[in-house]
Amino acid sequence: MPDEVSAVIGALDDPVVAIIALDLRENGFVIDLDTSKWNSSMTGEDLYTGSWSLAYEARVRVWLLSKNGDDYISADPFFSDIHAFNVHFYDTAEGQPAIPSIWEGY
Repeated sequence: MPDEVSAVIGALDDPVVAIIALDLRENGFVIDLDTSKWNSSMTGEDLYTGSWSLAYEARVRVWLLSKNGDDYISADPFFSDIHAFNVHFYDTAEGQPAIPSIWEGY
């Protein structure tokens, strides 16, 4: 991905875009990705905001570290339980949707 595109993506405040961009980085499709905007969402408090999916997925997949250096997933009664069952809300399986589409076959 061109650096200009990754710079624009890194500036977006959208947890879904952030998760996809971090997955692309993990798989070598993005080299230079500024995650500073997203790093601010890596707290236990963010598990209960609109950035909860980023705060959960990026931490359990070790794509981003905790902003405060704590293990906020384990400290949270709800998210520690779902993490113990290896629950994910983003499927990294290539080409496969996390849930079947109601539009499949149309």
